[in-house]
Amino acid sequence: AFAEASYDESQYQKKLAEAIGVHYNVVHMKNHDIGRVFSEVIWHAERPLLRAGPAPLFALSGLVRSKDFKVVLTGEGADELFGGYERYRVMALYRHLKKLPPTLRRGCCDALLKALPVHREQRTRLSAVRRLLGIFRETDDAVAYGRFQEVFGAADRESLLSLPPGETPPPAYTDEWARTLRDGSAADLVESFMDLVTIRYLPEDILFKVDIASMMVSLEVRCPLLDHELIEIVASLPREYKVTLRARKRLLAAASSGLVAPEIARRPKRGFGVPLSAWLRQGLRQEVTEMAEHVASWDRTGLLNRAAVKRLAGEHLAGVCDHGFRLWSLLCLRLWY
Repeated sequence: AFAEASYDESQYQKKLAEAIGVHYNVVHMKNHDIGRVFSEVIWHAERPLLRAGPAPLFALSGLVRSKDFKVVLTGEGADELFGGYERYRVMALYRHLKKLPPTLRRGCCDALLKALPVHREQRTRLSAVRRLLGIFRETDDAVAYGRFQEVFGAADRESLLSLPPGETPPPAYTDEWARTLRDGSAADLVESFMDLVTIRYLPEDILFKVDIASMMVSLEVRCPLLDHELIEIVASLPREYKVTLRARKRLLAAASSGLVAPEIARRPKRGFGVPLSAWLRQGLRQEVTEMAEHVASWDRTGLLNRAAVKRLAGEHLAGVCDHGFRLWSLLCLRLWY
């Protein structure tokens, strides 16, 4: 549970627990807990982590383990197999927009991006629209998908990194992504992205963070939806059974009809996000300030532009712009160093 209403789902959790007859426990994640918890997570992960999700997962795993449970079942794989991510619907629309002349499409998107104000918070319609326009302007599939994952845009990467003359900043996607999209056996563009998420994002990000957060307290996690026979069956089904322009997780929604209350079954998907932007301005404000003021003391690469880091911190703490994910990634890099 989170104090910030836009991230808190505890009222629905409680309803579901009561409906299926299980005892309801809740972990209240407060902003002053995140720094302490995440330093432990990164110590065990032994690498920088971009997402903040492992911190509340670790707290939740600790609660479960304290009740003497040693093994839990979890729902990882549902979004990947059954088309739960909003990006799948976006790519279904992107597939049609690609039929327009690239110059026209890019020009329209750039004009709209210039006309729209900069978003001050991440979970807003304005931030979603700006991200969509950034995706729709691209002509390369891997670059377009990179827009979903990137924290620093191309201009941000250029200003953040003090690169040698003539050297360009790294792209927001990897060669492996491009190769997976190019060489896969998917029937259409949307299924290609579903394959990419399942092959790359699921094991390298989602399952990794679950494994780290749970094994820190010796809790075994099992993912029944990732049974290889189930994956093979679902992968062989037409994509329309899973995701269309109008709906996601269609097959899973049909299968679970009547098992949960309608207000839960029909809720829009919510990712396991945390209120990073607010936490950075509140409980982690001192850490952000110190990180930005003393870049030279912790940046062992010498590649970070100190002025750019200070600008990001200043704009975010003043509420001028939302750089939550960017500052969080830099904080994690500092913790790992």
